[in-house]
Amino acid sequence: MPDDRYRHAFTRWLTRLRDDIEVDFNPFHRDPAVGEWLYSLFCDNGEMTTAHLAPHVMARRTLLAESSVAALIRDIRAAGHRAPDIVIDVMEPDLPYSLGKISVEGTHIQSVDAQGVLAEAADGVQTYVAYPGWTVWPTCPAHRLGVHPSSTAGVAEWFCSAGHVLRPICRDLS
Repeated sequence: MPDDRYRHAFTRWLTRLRDDIEVDFNPFHRDPAVGEWLYSLFCDNGEMTTAHLAPHVMARRTLLAESSVAALIRDIRAAGHRAPDIVIDVMEPDLPYSLGKISVEGTHIQSVDAQGVLAEAADGVQTYVAYPGWTVWPTCPAHRLGVHPSSTAGVAEWFCSAGHVLRPICRDLS
C-alpha cells in the first residue's frame, strides 16, 4: 500500500477522516480493497476535504449497491420467485448527508466495502420482497424460519433466527 514517501501523510488524512463527524464510515476498515481505494484517491488528489471526497464515496456505494442488487435478484430468481423491481435511490451530498445518501428500497447504504454494502442491500431487498405478499425469503431449510442479513468479520451472511449462520449471502458479486 503506501510507500514510505506518503505513509505519514496518508495516515494523517485517514485519521482526519475518521475524526470528521461528517464521514460515516471507518477509513481504517480491515478490507484491503477499502484501503487500496482510499490510497488511490489520496495519490490522485492528495488530502481531500469531505466535500471533495463525497462524489467518490457516492460513486463507490452506488456501484457496490448495483452489483449487490443484481446478485440478490439472481438469488431470488434461483429460489423460484419473480424478480422484484428494486429501486436504488441516490441523493446528492447536502445536509444532513455530507457524503450523499444511497439507499436500497429505503435501507441506507453506509458501508464502503463490498460485503458491508451487500448485507445492507440484502436488508432492503428482503424487506421489499416481504412487503406485498408477506413472502419470506430466504428461509432456513432446517428450521423453516426466515433468515436476516448480517455482516460479521467482513463477510455478508444470512443468519437464521434460530441462532446460526445459514450461508454467505452471495458467493459471486460479479
